[in-house]
Amino acid sequence: MMTILAAGLLAGLSLPAADFSGRLTPLPQRIGTAWRCYPVIAGQYRIAVRDGAPANVQIGAELLRGALERVERPGSGKPWTVEAGTLAEPAIRRLLPDAADWNVRLPKHGYLIRPLDDSRLVVAGKDARGAFYGLMTLRQLVGPEGLAAADIIDYPVWADRYVADYGPARYRDYLELAGRKVSGFAFQWRLGEWCEFSPDADSGPEPLRNAFADIRRCVDEDLLDFMFLINIYAAEGGGSRKYPWFNCASEEDVTGLIDRLRFVAASGVRHIMICTDDWTPLIDGRYVCPNEDERSVFGDSVGKAHACLMNRLAEALLPEFPALELSLVPPPYSVRNHRIGDPKISRYLKDFHAVARPEIIVVWTGGEVCSRRISKADFDEYQQYIPGRRLILWDNSDCFEDFMPGFASTFYPGFDTDSHGTLYVNAFTFGAPWHMPFVCTVNDYAWNPVQYDLKRSYRAATLQLYGEERSRIIWDFRSKVLELLEAQAADDEAAQRRLLPEAEALLAEFPRYDLSTHRLPETLERVKELLDAEVPQIPVPIIETEIGELADIPPEFWQRCAVFALQDNRGGDGDAMLGSTVRMGFAGRSLLIQLDLAQPAMADLAEPRNLRRHDDGIYSNPELIELFVQPGAGGYGHLAFDCFGYSAEEKNMEGNDGWNPDWRLMVERRENSWTAVIRIPLAELEKLAPVRPQPGVVWRFNILRQPYRGATQGFSPTRSHSFHTPALFGIARFQ
Repeated sequence: MMTILAAGLLAGLSLPAADFSGRLTPLPQRIGTAWRCYPVIAGQYRIAVRDGAPANVQIGAELLRGALERVERPGSGKPWTVEAGTLAEPAIRRLLPDAADWNVRLPKHGYLIRPLDDSRLVVAGKDARGAFYGLMTLRQLVGPEGLAAADIIDYPVWADRYVADYGPARYRDYLELAGRKVSGFAFQWRLGEWCEFSPDADSGPEPLRNAFADIRRCVDEDLLDFMFLINIYAAEGGGSRKYPWFNCASEEDVTGLIDRLRFVAASGVRHIMICTDDWTPLIDGRYVCPNEDERSVFGDSVGKAHACLMNRLAEALLPEFPALELSLVPPPYSVRNHRIGDPKISRYLKDFHAVARPEIIVVWTGGEVCSRRISKADFDEYQQYIPGRRLILWDNSDCFEDFMPGFASTFYPGFDTDSHGTLYVNAFTFGAPWHMPFVCTVNDYAWNPVQYDLKRSYRAATLQLYGEERSRIIWDFRSKVLELLEAQAADDEAAQRRLLPEAEALLAEFPRYDLSTHRLPETLERVKELLDAEVPQIPVPIIETEIGELADIPPEFWQRCAVFALQDNRGGDGDAMLGSTVRMGFAGRSLLIQLDLAQPAMADLAEPRNLRRHDDGIYSNPELIELFVQPGAGGYGHLAFDCFGYSAEEKNMEGNDGWNPDWRLMVERRENSWTAVIRIPLAELEKLAPVRPQPGVVWRFNILRQPYRGATQGFSPTRSHSFHTPALFGIARFQ
């Protein structure tokens, strides 16, 4: 419904060529082309709200007034007034003849801004929160020239946009989020185990009771919605637990959790999320209850146990707090990483869905635990196990640790409707100086996905956060480093050596502008380290012969190939390493590789269960080989396989949606070793980069082995860096 409405409201949209919209975050849905500028002269302007207006409208008026006072100047001029309220108010309806129509058409939290003439402009919200958001838009449009305004029609596509942190914040922090039109804050309880959560427990400088009083204040003022997350299994810091496992069959544990959550709900928290995810025991490929008595009470089904727990929470809390939402992060919370489709894994979701009350929400992360893309296929695959149940996204974008991050994920069209307009973003909102721009870009995307542009959004965010002068140095530095990282990905050494000192010079300016350099020098040091890294080279022969089936390749062919050994991936000499010999050559318009791999513990290896043989989550399989091939500047192919012949591939780290090569693999297991032969046609590699092997041509590649027992090995050691580091790929020089 929201997507259809968006299309209708945005018909005929065109942004003006020169305007003030670059100041705005999030970007409104529709901005008129005619801008007015109201001079801010002391005593010559007024912000009018009705007597008894909602608290958030009054707060919005005060925040706008404060922004105007900072730029006002003495003099005389024509007085002007901002009239602010909701579309249902008689005073607003007298000013806007079409107010009743827009009151029907605008979604939740929408608003209009309309300059009527040189003396009056109107901010009218669908509701009080919408009026507050409209006032915050005007606040962003205050500048040295005065207050800029244009006809604006605006509303968020994702109505409920939660950003998170691992502890409570203060009222002033919440007010800052609300002022940036973020709709919700999620407080994750990670300060101890579930039973240590107590209103009287110390949390930093003050008890939690005081922290929740700030939450109550924000809720009463309708500035933010709040979510509370608590993991019933997690031990403090992910380490050893101090208390027994939470027991869904224990009345003491269940009522203890209910009492704690009743305090949370009474503080105004709108959404409570129970997390069981990473700590639910997994035995023989099946999620199980951690306590023996639970297994008998719930028929050995942890899905039923968790459903019964959520039902108890609903029965206890919803009569008292009918607007409260309850959700669960289940143990299988992604499609591929958690093997959705595996009967043992899917049983959990089926059991949970069969028992849980229909209003209980399920939380997922997309195709992967960290998903750059949310696809309709992944959503449908997950939803089929909980048909009709509300499914919302836990977005892990902030886990990619991008440089000065901005929101760079993509959601399929209509996902906002499928997810019921709710998005939770796992972030460190107040934890580091470069996270607030990320939060602003997330909010920008969720507010207006169709027009979202990362560069525009990041610039607008830093402008609002840091002002014009500091924003400029931030933007110049970020742009330079991104250019540097692109040169690194393209293996352009000359560009890297030119750009690195330029970036270092810009970073040196940060202290002068009172800007944090938190973790930024590390990025430049990493570039320099990789730029100066020495990687191995091998000559790879182009052999003029035809190649038949893999099993029929004669030994004489392999004797003509390049031969090398894998070494300790930490960069050591590998004297104590398991034997790993590789042969590589190019023939029959294909890259051919043979591996002979010693493994004395072959008898102990068990074939993986419940995995598809191709394109499944094989990266934790024993005796795994990962091959990286970069045939020229740009993308690289990542192929993986194990000693049982299970395989997968992807382009870069993007999954296999855009590259599905037709390659061949043959493995043979022996008593104390195994061998593998692979063939990758040139036609498939040319889809990555059209650079054909001929004498003198250089490709980059790496081969990494993760043995069942023994240290990780590599052709070109990556040390502490990711396997996906093209600067550390070795060199194949064809001859």
